[in-house]
Amino acid sequence: MSNTPNLKLPYLDQNQNQKTVTHNAALRMLDALVQLQIQSSALAAPPASPGDGQCWIVASGGSGAWQGKDLNVAAWQDGAWMFYAPTTGTLAYNDATASPIVWTGSAWAPLAGGSGAVTSVAGRTGAVTLGVADIGGAAPLASPALTGTPSAPTATAGDSTTKLATTAFVAAATAGGGAVTSVAGRTGAVTLGVADVAGAAPLASPALTGTPSAPTAVAGDSTTKLATTGFVAASFLTTAAAGSTYAPLASPVLTGTPQAPTPAAGDSSGKIATTGFVTASFVTYAYSY
Repeated sequence: MSNTPNLKLPYLDQNQNQKTVTHNAALRMLDALVQLQIQSSALAAPPASPGDGQCWIVASGGSGAWQGKDLNVAAWQDGAWMFYAPTTGTLAYNDATASPIVWTGSAWAPLAGGSGAVTSVAGRTGAVTLGVADIGGAAPLASPALTGTPSAPTATAGDSTTKLATTAFVAAATAGGGAVTSVAGRTGAVTLGVADVAGAAPLASPALTGTPSAPTAVAGDSTTKLATTGFVAASFLTTAAAGSTYAPLASPVLTGTPQAPTPAAGDSSGKIATTGFVTASFVTYAYSY
């Protein structure tokens, strides 16, 4: 008698007696191994009340009726334990973990991409909210420090929004201009002057038009910086302020000890006569008599 190469099902011999025994044994193997569903892979001893057709994977250290059958498929069939050695690639669905497992040739292992329950995310359990730091190699939306060779969709030529400009966008935007053939109507080694640039003013003695503007210097500045209207307004008193500090030209009412330049003796103009002028004038008048 021989067996099939994969599931090791027994063949029927041509002259075999009681063929039904062999045939039924093959059916039991098919019933256990095709679409294999196990109750658990954690038991090393048989359960007390197995159901007909239920299967387990015997854990290491099998005992009792499972002794010596470590990692085999143990199936309770027709009131007895039947054992089936797995072959590489045998798949089983583990009811205890709600996940598929596969025989690698030396161990039962979770099937890659299996639907087993997630036990933790980024080392945390419960209601987990992931951040950028939890994802290896992820960049934040705000101010990412990209490395390597980042790429992005190429914007349409002529786009002037905040979209990323790829090298392809820049190349398309600068293409078609061709080489410069002349500058200001001249060729060769061209040196540009103010006259070559429309609307440009010379550095020396510019004749500005329109409403020129410049930075306003700090009040009190006495350098060669431009004096703007803002500088002038801040540097000089307004009319209202002047009324409390300076005397008017017409009929001033002076206080304190007003002073003025002393005119020359004998002056008879409209200049202010100081005490010095008066004293000198009376002394001269007295000596004349």
